[in-house]
Amino acid sequence: MTSKPTILLVDDRIENIETLKELFKVLDVDCILATSGDEALKKTLENDFALALVDVQMPGMDGFETVEIMRQQEKTAHLSILFLSGIYSDSYYQIKGIETGAVDFITKPFAPEILIGKVQVHLDLYRHKASLQEAHDKLEVLVQERTAKLVATNEQLQAEIIERKNAEEEIKKANEEIEAWNSELELRVKEKTDELVQSQAQLIQSAKLSAMGKMAGGLAHELNSPLAGLLPMIQKFRDDADKNSEAYTELSLMLKACNFMARIVNLFGNFSTFIIVMFFFGKGVFDFLFGEICDIA
Repeated sequence: MTSKPTILLVDDRIENIETLKELFKVLDVDCILATSGDEALKKTLENDFALALVDVQMPGMDGFETVEIMRQQEKTAHLSILFLSGIYSDSYYQIKGIETGAVDFITKPFAPEILIGKVQVHLDLYRHKASLQEAHDKLEVLVQERTAKLVATNEQLQAEIIERKNAEEEIKKANEEIEAWNSELELRVKEKTDELVQSQAQLIQSAKLSAMGKMAGGLAHELNSPLAGLLPMIQKFRDDADKNSEAYTELSLMLKACNFMARIVNLFGNFSTFIIVMFFFGKGVFDFLFGEICDIA
């Protein structure tokens, strides 16, 4: 608080007011003067006062009426007011003054030191009250600023929480999609792996059967060459022999055996065909065809 406190001096006699004003120069205050109750009320509307000294006896509106109206106004309801009086000095008027709303009643004549001391006490109370109000206002501003910051921080935190929840939902959704993709990928990899294993097994089996077919084909070729020369010779010897002779019978058996052997050799030669049948149509079909051919043979 840097401005001087202001005292309202109310008295219908200007010389009394000037005396008080001169007396209060030692207090470092400003004084505003009013020579009637009506003027004093107007001054309270235009200024803020630390203290008011009001004379009781005034023409028109006296001091009691003036103070009573002041106490009804919000601005001056708690203003420190001291009554001054030289005529109304007995206890009745002092009590009435206190009941009207004054904080003290000083009778004239008074000792200047006592008046200055009492005024100084009320000025100190005013300054202390003003300091407390100033501190309260600063604290209120600080609280409002802190509250605004806390509200802003809380809103920011709420926004971050919502954003984090949304991010967590997105991450959860992405993880679920990744897990689904991984499961599908694992299934596909397993299927492809099974297919590759099966294909590899088939290739190995095909290679084995192909080797067996080549071997059987080579063996059939080696056997077919002598049979090709032997069959016509036996056929000729049998045709030249007497049908009722033992030689004819023996040669017929030999011819039949050689023809059977030729069919067997032919089967070996077609072994690769049987391998293909078994590879593509299964062992059941192979067994059936092989049995039929053997029966024919």
